[in-house]
Amino acid sequence: MAQELVSLEIVRDIGRLCFYNEKGNALSCAMLEDLAVKLNKLSENTKVTAVVIMSQGNSAFCGGALLDELDSPATAKSLFHGFRKVILAIRDSSKFIIARVHGKTVGGGVGIVAACDFAFASSQASIKLSELSLGIAPFVISLPLKRKIGLAALSQLAVEAEWKEPLWALQHGLYTEVLKDAAEVDKRITWLCEKLSSHNDEALMEFRRALWEGSDNWSGRLERLADMSYKFSQSDYVKNRLFSLKKR
Repeated sequence: MAQELVSLEIVRDIGRLCFYNEKGNALSCAMLEDLAVKLNKLSENTKVTAVVIMSQGNSAFCGGALLDELDSPATAKSLFHGFRKVILAIRDSSKFIIARVHGKTVGGGVGIVAACDFAFASSQASIKLSELSLGIAPFVISLPLKRKIGLAALSQLAVEAEWKEPLWALQHGLYTEVLKDAAEVDKRITWLCEKLSSHNDEALMEFRRALWEGSDNWSGRLERLADMSYKFSQSDYVKNRLFSLKKR
C-alpha cells in the first residue's frame, strides 16, 4: 500500500491542510474523505481565518485520482464521491480557502484548485485534464471549473487532454497569480492571509457567500455527476485502457 496522509496544522489563525501520496500525490478515497472532514472542522473553528490546501514534495502538486482504486467497484464509487465531498466542503466553508500549487496538477486536483477561492502557483504548475483520454470525463469537477474558468476554457482543457502552461491557467482565471517558485508562492500566501486576518470576520463570511451565489443546487448535481463517473469507470473501455497503461 502506498504511503499516504492528510495532515492539519494551525499556525496562528491559518489552517494548513497538507496531503501526501508517494504515487505523485494522487488522492485516494481515504485521503479525500479525510480532506473533507478536516475542511468541515476548520470551517467550524472560530479561531481560524483562512485555510491553505497544499501537498508535500517538490514535484507534483496533485496527481488527480489514485487510479488503482478504480479496480474495485466499491472504491471506484467512493473515489468519485470523495471529490464531490471535498468540493462541497470547500463551497460550504466559512473561511476563504487558498490553494498552494507548487507543481503539476492533473484531473481531480485541477477541480479542487478551481473550487478554492484563491490559487497561487509556481512557474512549474502546469495543468491537465486526462479523464477523456481514459474513457471517463471530468464530470464531478466540471462544476467548479465552469464557475472559475468558463465553459469554453473547460471544453478546451477537457477535450484536448494535454498539458497547459501556468500562464494559460492564469489567463483563464484558474490561478490568482503565477510566481517564480514555491518560496515566492509562500510569501504571497502569507501576505494574503495577513490581509484576510485584518478584515472583519463576519463581513468576510458574508462576502464569500455572495461570491458563491448560484451554487445552491450543487449537492444534487454533484451526486448525479459522481454516479455518472462511476458508471463510465466500470465500462470495458475504461478497464482495457487502464490495463494498457499499467503494462507500460
